[in-house]
Amino acid sequence: MGKDHQILVDPHHSFGQPVIKGTNTTVETIYSMLNAGESPEFVASIYDLNLNAVEDVLSFMKRNAA
Repeated sequence: MGKDHQILVDPHHSFGQPVIKGTNTTVETIYSMLNAGESPEFVASIYDLNLNAVEDVLSFMKRNAA
């Protein structure tokens, strides 16, 4: 996604699973909560993330689903 985004995929970090930069929170965890119906604002608040990070999760998952 580039350096302007907050998703990190690094084989030396969390076994290569996509995570939110600066955290150990996996993209899958955030996406699962959003997919279950939680609002982006709620998810951002309980994981102490900014809303841009949650939006990056959605973009990343949509981009990789195709």
